[in-house]
Amino acid sequence: MRIETCIVSGSNETDVNECDPQSVVRWESMCSRVGIDGLSAYELAVNAGFEGSLEEWLQSLSQPAEDAAQTAQTAAEHAETASDAATNAAEVARTAAQTATTAAEAADQKIAEIDDILGNKANKALPAKEGNLAALNGEGNLLDSGIDPATVSRVDSKGILLPVQFDPMSRYLQGVCTSKGYYMGTSESLIAGGDRTTELLFTTGYDIDTPQCVFSMRGGPSFVVRVTSGTLYIVYGVASHTLSVRSNTSYHVVISKGYIQVNGARTTIAETERTPSTSMFLGRNYDDANQQPFQGILHRLRIFNYILSPEESTIMWNGGLPAEFMLWQGGIVSSGQTVVENQRCVAEYLEGGLLPTLWRDTSGNGVDLTATGTPEYSYQSSQDLRTPTLDTGLFTTDIAAGTASKQISVPAGYVVERIAVMNANSSSITALKASLGDTALFQDKTVAVGQTLVVDVPEGKYSVTGGTITVNATGNSTNKGIRIIVFTKWMGSL
Repeated sequence: MRIETCIVSGSNETDVNECDPQSVVRWESMCSRVGIDGLSAYELAVNAGFEGSLEEWLQSLSQPAEDAAQTAQTAAEHAETASDAATNAAEVARTAAQTATTAAEAADQKIAEIDDILGNKANKALPAKEGNLAALNGEGNLLDSGIDPATVSRVDSKGILLPVQFDPMSRYLQGVCTSKGYYMGTSESLIAGGDRTTELLFTTGYDIDTPQCVFSMRGGPSFVVRVTSGTLYIVYGVASHTLSVRSNTSYHVVISKGYIQVNGARTTIAETERTPSTSMFLGRNYDDANQQPFQGILHRLRIFNYILSPEESTIMWNGGLPAEFMLWQGGIVSSGQTVVENQRCVAEYLEGGLLPTLWRDTSGNGVDLTATGTPEYSYQSSQDLRTPTLDTGLFTTDIAAGTASKQISVPAGYVVERIAVMNANSSSITALKASLGDTALFQDKTVAVGQTLVVDVPEGKYSVTGGTITVNATGNSTNKGIRIIVFTKWMGSL
């Protein structure tokens, strides 16, 4: 081995390497090609650690540029793709914005159409009667149902029809307007003193301010039922009671020793010992110079010769079987039998007894009231139409089979529960029978003098579609006659 000194051109340093002779030969050969003053670029690269041939070194010099070019091209392609995507996204956004704008315009148009429709419906849905319930047709447009809310059936928490909610019976229930006439009686049964109970049912008119008298007694302790300045005044002896009233409203009043009851509300009053009066007036004041005719409708008056218990007066207010208190021999009636007592209804005035010149006593006692002036017959609704009674009043026509019959119409929606037949004749009624349409309700019954027969209608022998009850009996006379009362119950239309 030998030491060679190689001087690199342009360098002030001397590199001392340990070389074998062959390496020196190669080195010298190379130096002879590039000059001894410097190394080639390739040699410098080799000296710096490059491994490979000259061609590989040359390739290594061009590869980064090619790679950079490729990277630049790839980046350009990516940029172009991103640009296309951005363009597409912008187009989608523009389309979505246009769609949203179109939808908003359509919504605004629909809102305007709805507002216009509602406005037109409000103008077009003119009810046949103000306050009628609204209805919808098949297109969902507002219409007038033609239904007055006051006539809609409603039920309570027990499923029972609320009172005064439905009025299909209005053509059967009536009263009398006494603004142009009144009724008067002087029978001892009406004016007697002692323990008495008076029951009144009336409906106020439109005018409740003008002084007007429903009922009054002349002579004896004061007894007046009057409406003045929107107030109901009841004076009974030393006691009095007042209550605010409304126009066109029904009031049920029970007056007796120690209490006054108005529409079921009972008030205790000072007890008054009644002495006989001289006359009774229905529909006017007892003072001839200041008659104060009643401006509403009178439906009923009953006079009892005893003090009705709270239970009895409440039952009548609730509309439950009033005819059971109306027997001229008195007492409560159960099916098929009569309880006879001295306590009784001495006079009763119902719609069935209204005639042009008098108001017939329908209790069977013959205590009729004489009409003065021209009281006007008026159809009205009853206080409670869940369980109304169809009452013929007393009649004296012959209804023997083959001769004639008494017919009582039952309106649709009601079922017949019981039938009561009162005999006021001087002899028994025989061959009594009744039918509803073609269905027999009972037959071959007898009613003794002064008695009342009450027959329960067998279950299933009734119809909610309406019909006519036909009654036949032998023995009715022109003297006092008989009275038929049909107890019905609202069941609803099919």
